[in-house]
Amino acid sequence: MPHPVPDLYKLLEVAPGCTDEDLRKSYCRVLLRVHPDLNPTSVEAAANKTREVLIAYTYLSDWRRAHSKSQGEVVDDVVWDREVSSGGFTIRHGKSGVSPDLNRIAALKQELRDAWRWFAAQQYDIKAALRLVRAAFHGERVDVVDDLIRNAKLVDAAPILAEMYSPDEAARIAIIWAQQLLGSGQSDRDLAIQLLQDIYGVVGISSIMANKLKDNLRSIHYGIAKGHSSGGQKHSPETRIVHLRAIVKLGFELDYIYKLLAEAFYEMGDENEARLNLQHAISLGQGMSAKTIMRALGLLKEEPRQKKERRRHLYTRPEHVPSAAEITCWSENEQWEQIIAHADSALYSPVLLPSARSSLESIASVLGECSDARAISSLLTLLNSVYWDVRQAALLALAKKGGQSELARLQQFGKADKFMQASVGYAEARLIGTSEIANDGSLMKAAEILLRTHSTKQYGEIGAMRYRLEQAMSDSEDARAHVLPILVAYCNYMQDWTRVRKLLGKWSSGGIESSESLELQIDLAAALVRGGMQSTALGCLHPIYNKLSQQAQRKADTVLWDALNSFEFIGPANYTWALRIVFKNAIFATNSKDLLDSLHRLARIMEPIGNTDMGVWLRHTLREAVPGTFYGDSHDRLNYFRPPFRDVSFNEKVEQLCEEYKPQITEQLRVVLGGDHGIPDSVSGLISN
Repeated sequence: MPHPVPDLYKLLEVAPGCTDEDLRKSYCRVLLRVHPDLNPTSVEAAANKTREVLIAYTYLSDWRRAHSKSQGEVVDDVVWDREVSSGGFTIRHGKSGVSPDLNRIAALKQELRDAWRWFAAQQYDIKAALRLVRAAFHGERVDVVDDLIRNAKLVDAAPILAEMYSPDEAARIAIIWAQQLLGSGQSDRDLAIQLLQDIYGVVGISSIMANKLKDNLRSIHYGIAKGHSSGGQKHSPETRIVHLRAIVKLGFELDYIYKLLAEAFYEMGDENEARLNLQHAISLGQGMSAKTIMRALGLLKEEPRQKKERRRHLYTRPEHVPSAAEITCWSENEQWEQIIAHADSALYSPVLLPSARSSLESIASVLGECSDARAISSLLTLLNSVYWDVRQAALLALAKKGGQSELARLQQFGKADKFMQASVGYAEARLIGTSEIANDGSLMKAAEILLRTHSTKQYGEIGAMRYRLEQAMSDSEDARAHVLPILVAYCNYMQDWTRVRKLLGKWSSGGIESSESLELQIDLAAALVRGGMQSTALGCLHPIYNKLSQQAQRKADTVLWDALNSFEFIGPANYTWALRIVFKNAIFATNSKDLLDSLHRLARIMEPIGNTDMGVWLRHTLREAVPGTFYGDSHDRLNYFRPPFRDVSFNEKVEQLCEEYKPQITEQLRVVLGGDHGIPDSVSGLISN
């Protein structure tokens, strides 16, 4: 059955007749409120709600762009599917999963081709040029009109957009256009300002995008006044005053703008005007920066500064934070002194603490297998962490190690958050005891049924069952072989990667290659990845991959992706083999979603190895093939990663791999998406010639 759009509005807490700005603000407000970081006592529920809100906003935004905003409208091809087992929330187009709208994508491509042909035949036609600009923006092919949008005569004619399209559409085009102009010199920035001012002048308050136009203008003027567009070098006071006054003229009564005006007037020698602007700034909201300027102008007497006593932290630099791999290595060598020394978050400087988050989580996890008596104290400290994932790892570790005195603390967490109850149930079974099941057969059957059919109300039973399985494992060697796979499944469910590695570490060297043992090898690889030993995980999977069933290979592919999806290069060993698997998965994909997901992942994988060219090529290809979707993410994040691994031989192998698969990727996109996704070359000739 089609699902009424008002339900999407209800989820996002807005009325069907709301503006796009109201929808965006409400989306941000709801998303922040339900985010796991703000709901540490109900992490899983918060994560599910976050996904739910994100998907709803994505589809509602697309729907509003493609249809009139009439109350009671119905999404004809969107079905909401609440999955009881995971608490997840998905939207399905037809019955094929969350897939891109190929009809819409084809329409965007056709719109661009048609607009280009029309303009090519009539380059004197301003409307044809504007139509081409709009189509290129919609089709995410700005490169096609890169020269065209810098033509001053076309910018002068931009207000015609408000006659050709709705005020909102004209405003959207102008904002994208202005953003493209800002990347060049001062002349283009002046064109961007003129463009936005002209469009604002013709659409005015009739457009729900009016505030966004003003915000963009304010941002440009402020950037020039602060010297952001000139490498931080300040412009002359006269230039800064022009742009700061333009912000005020737009209606922005902001204290920091008047402070900057006061500073500029003071530099010009106009102290009276400087004082007037400072007084206005103070009336809007006095801050330290206002006092600083007043002191510089001689309006405040110098006061002796009191030195604040700075707290000394032991760990203040990035190299002081151990990696997950280092922590895992310490635990394997029983170097608990090193681990415990890094377990107190108070020893990290506040600036460094966010980057130590994953390390603290790893420390909490490995302390669950620690024999040092000080581990309990460290875990209790970690239980007070500001980060929910660190608290979750500490809680599980305490469930494995703690005594009766810690149990009460764990039970308090269980009452506050049902998703913590699996760990609490495990601790209760371990410390208090529980009823036994008669034999191994009935235990295994009950464990399989519980894992397959449990609800959130049975999380405590999950933990208790895991403890019973551990007890059965210790009874005999025969029981171990039967119980091991289901016990590993329970540990994986509880995200206890340290126990999985402990269970499978010795077993993996036995040389047994049954289908069941091979799948356990995948579980071991997954635990290695979670423990920060991605390269070891690849080495674990490489020798057995071709022996796996097709279903098991799909499971291994997920582990491969998790291993390669790292902010740091994990090492060359087995890397190109794993990368080839990801490439193959892409070109063998038979539906659009699988193909685009794989290519999107590949673009992401290029970042930690520093393959800028391939990353940019993939994003550009996706933007061209599926315009209007998130797959061709326009933001290349390569500069966020650490310097790539410098090895000529490895880099050559990766380059060869990329060149081998480029034509296959292009062809597969054509086959799966249908038709030709090529767009004509950039155009520049126009009206001026």
